Amino acid sequence: MTCNSVKTSHTKTWIRLSIWAGVTAGLMFAITLLTVAQERSVSFDVASVKRATTNRYVPPEADPQRLRIVDTLAGAILWANDLFDSGYKLSGGPQWIHRDYYQFEGRTQAPATIKEMRTMLQSLLADRFKLKLHRESREMSVYALIKGTSGLKLQKSENSCGARSTCGMSVAPGKLIAKYATMAALAATLGNLVDRPVLDETGLDAHYDIEMKFDPTLIKPYLGQPTVTPSPDAPSIFVAIQDLGLKLEPRRAPVEILVVDSADESLPD
Repeated sequence: MTCNSVKTSHTKTWIRLSIWAGVTAGLMFAITLLTVAQERSVSFDVASVKRATTNRYVPPEADPQRLRIVDTLAGAILWANDLFDSGYKLSGGPQWIHRDYYQFEGRTQAPATIKEMRTMLQSLLADRFKLKLHRESREMSVYALIKGTSGLKLQKSENSCGARSTCGMSVAPGKLIAKYATMAALAATLGNLVDRPVLDETGLDAHYDIEMKFDPTLIKPYLGQPTVTPSPDAPSIFVAIQDLGLKLEPRRAPVEILVVDSADESLPD
């Protein structure tokens, strides 16, 4: 091998190494930018957690750049994880997480979806309360939401919904109204009105508009519910659901729950 050929070989090797180093550096830079973007996307730009002046629940108020909730830590955990009813969906933790009320508020510079707001609230709770959770499955008594034998009487939604519209689930004493709702969403809401979790076993994957009236005194009281009076002409919620061609059937089944491993009281802002 001549001297020139050796120099050529070394030059080609050096070029390959330079190209590889450049590609690697570029990938590392891109990964760093992606990580930073992800970190920004799961945190509020400005956030506040303060003890509430009264132990009074205020439903979540969310717009594209602001979220405000007045609730217990247990309630905030459930909302952040898109769950209902601490009676069975949340377990463990000190008593104060169910007793003491806080005002949670967060703002973002860029518009965010409700799903992103929930993730941001999870990060805020983990930071301010040193909150640690894990998920596990426990077998318990449930109701299975199934199709009845008399045929479905559900109205399919004609229009789809944006992330922030009038669509969703609304519950008032003795009335449930849903727009563009899935059976899974209906089951989750019913689970907050009856005495045990409700699992969707209908096999229906469409979206529906639903209006259901029932006796408000025959359901489990929900947080923030005003005083109700009996409605002698209104059916129980179990009969009302049958009028839609559905049924709540008692069963035993595994249910995924959140377990609070540890939580410290809120740090000052």
